[in-house]
Amino acid sequence: MADRSYEIHPYSINNLISILASKSKACPETVKEKLHKVYFEGYFGTLKAQTVIVENDYIDRDYLDDYLGYYGSCFIPYERKCTRLHFFNIDVKDNEFGALLKGDVTNCTCDLLNTAYLGFMVVKPLPQTFIGRTCLKTYDDDGKRRCFPVVRDYDSNLYGMKLGVRSLAFQEQDHVVSACATSALWSIFHATGMLFQHPILSPVEITKIACESMPIETRFMPNEGLQTIQMAQAIRKLDMEPLLIKADNENVFKSTLYAYINCGIPLLLGFSIVDVSSSPGIMY
Repeated sequence: MADRSYEIHPYSINNLISILASKSKACPETVKEKLHKVYFEGYFGTLKAQTVIVENDYIDRDYLDDYLGYYGSCFIPYERKCTRLHFFNIDVKDNEFGALLKGDVTNCTCDLLNTAYLGFMVVKPLPQTFIGRTCLKTYDDDGKRRCFPVVRDYDSNLYGMKLGVRSLAFQEQDHVVSACATSALWSIFHATGMLFQHPILSPVEITKIACESMPIETRFMPNEGLQTIQMAQAIRKLDMEPLLIKADNENVFKSTLYAYINCGIPLLLGFSIVDVSSSPGIMY
């Protein structure tokens, strides 16, 4: 199986940890210590994931831009190809999937895989921030307790099979080319790009346009995060206008949230965490 372009594994959180460790440059202990592990365990448990199809040697456009913009010039020889994981809520047999790829008649059909598709996750060949572009099926509405108004259609091509999922792309923030604000803007642009027909930039492209006219004392790569004015510049570069409001007026805050979300436009919230268990409160 190792010499093929794909692998098929039964889903379990331990198998997922093993796959993430083997396909990235991270050690298993690093993967286990990530909060993403807790999130994925609960998420895939709720979605009843049963199978992971591993697509080896996957070229991801976002990571390729990051590679050309930074990692390719590093002393450490980072790889330029990624791995993409596809998740399904059915048991996909290796022999049946292989027969499907050959065009043989099998119980595993394209329609069956598309119905059972839960989405995909790109694994970057990095030692720490290796969770790349991730598009997963949303939770059920749970009697309208949950609502996901800002999603779009994503298509993924798995060896000629068109699979689809409604989601909004997420990726782990990269402390080198895309800190928290850049990663948040990247997800936002995935939604606004479909609404307003602007190009969807890669993380390194967002960092560059946000910093290109700002007077800075040092290089912007590695990036420690964007200031509010830099985020606004990145938005304007895509021919949109940012709107900055504060949360001190509850009515204005709630009405703005409702207006934008009702139109399917995502928002970026900035906040501080305050520890109220001590006196006075400590802000983080």
